[in-house]
Parts: sequence; structure tokens; C-alpha cells
Amino acid sequence: MWLVVGNISSSPANISSAGDFTILFIKMLVVLVVVCVVAVVLLRYAAPRLKFLDKGLGGRYIEVVARHFIGRKKALYIVKVGSRYILIGDSEHGINFISDLDKGDVEGASYDKRAEG
Repeated sequence: MWLVVGNISSSPANISSAGDFTILFIKMLVVLVVVCVVAVVLLRYAAPRLKFLDKGLGGRYIEVVARHFIGRKKALYIVKVGSRYILIGDSEHGINFISDLDKGDVEGASYDKRAEG
């Protein structure tokens, strides 16, 4: 290790070495921006099309039908589990089962997708 430290030149920085570092810094920023843009494009457009990332292992049997926020960090969910529909509550204290719902009532209702947000 002392050999590596001894080989480092201790000459003061001059205009040409400062310019080299500036160019290297700009190149690093350009590469960082390109990597970020590629990551955003992949996450936005490619990931939703990949089925194994979309719903995970249990996605075929569990589906959130509707969500309604009733307060800060508090929401009600209608969840379809197999052929059953259940109403659950979610808060900062945990998730609670509220009740079973009739299949006809849930399937006959129309939900505003903007309110689910």
C-alpha cells in the first residue's frame, strides 16, 4: 500500500488538469442522465408489459376491485378473493376485515376509477 501512495504525484493543480476534471465531471453527469432516462423508460413502458412483474404469484386469485380513502392513511378496499368479495379497512394501525359483500351488489355497481387513486 505504501508503494501506491508513494507513486501519487503531489504537484499542484494547473489549468490543464482542472479542465480535464471538468470534462470528466460533465461526462459523468451525461452518463448519469442517460442511465436515469433509460431506467424511467424501462419502468414506465417495459415493466407493465411483463406479466411476472404485474401481479406477482397471487394476482390471479386476489384483485382489488375498488379503493376509497376516508382519511389520512385510512382507506376502505373491496377485494375479490376467488369468487368472494370482502370489504377491508386499512389504517396505520393495520388491516382489518369488515364484512363479506354480496356478489350481485358489487358486480352491479359502477365505480369511478378516478376516485380509486
